[in-house]
Amino acid sequence: RRLLLAILKHMMYGGEVVIHLGDDFSKMSIVEEAFNAIEQGLFKTLTDRSVLYSYMLPRRFMSLVPEDLEQEYSQYMFEDEMLGKFVLVFLVSAEEPAMEVMER
Repeated sequence: RRLLLAILKHMMYGGEVVIHLGDDFSKMSIVEEAFNAIEQGLFKTLTDRSVLYSYMLPRRFMSLVPEDLEQEYSQYMFEDEMLGKFVLVFLVSAEEPAMEVMER
């Protein structure tokens, strides 16, 4: 739930969600599982190049908002300009991984 709330908050305010993987790029599979635990396919959706126009601006993410937080996250609170500034970052502090790992 913490990841979900961070995503929603930073989408609303045009912020950044930074996930530090340490020095192990293979931890990306754990991150992918965490996103997909929120909603099946969410990782692929948020890392797709067309996410702004295909998912964020049409407000398709509103289905993620838990019922108990619907008052705090109305679709009218998410401005197009702020959604356009939202950034999702995966940070790895190590040597560049092998090409087959990067292509995953």
